[in-house]
Amino acid sequence: MDGIITTGFKVVFTKTPLKLLSYNVWIDKDENSLTTIEYKQGEWVYPKIENSLLFVFQSLKEACCWSGINYFYSKEYYELWSCECLDMIPYFPLCSDNELKIQEYWSDEDKSKYKHIPMNSFGAKAIKLVREIPIGEYPI
Repeated sequence: MDGIITTGFKVVFTKTPLKLLSYNVWIDKDENSLTTIEYKQGEWVYPKIENSLLFVFQSLKEACCWSGINYFYSKEYYELWSCECLDMIPYFPLCSDNELKIQEYWSDEDKSKYKHIPMNSFGAKAIKLVREIPIGEYPI
């Protein structure tokens, strides 16, 4: 695999047993949406939308802050994972529940007109989940 591999942290949604999905499934309610990605430990995963990136955080603290997960929070809906990231770059991703709006975002060169959250997130061309972070390791 060509490119720079960096360690990052991914928040995954665990709505469906045995499936680790991107946060968008919480909004879309559609596991087959172009914006919903299924992650599997040890496998490289790529975005479904051409020329887009997968959201990831550079630190465990930033992932916890964004998701609201902390030492006292039940991991009923989310899990935090360390991951390998291909060509990770800083950017401020779009937050939207509209699949067409997300596709428009990735094809539009002027991203300043979109709502940009979460802060301190990065984009990666591909992500491979390495290890689930146990609750005891979450920063308080």
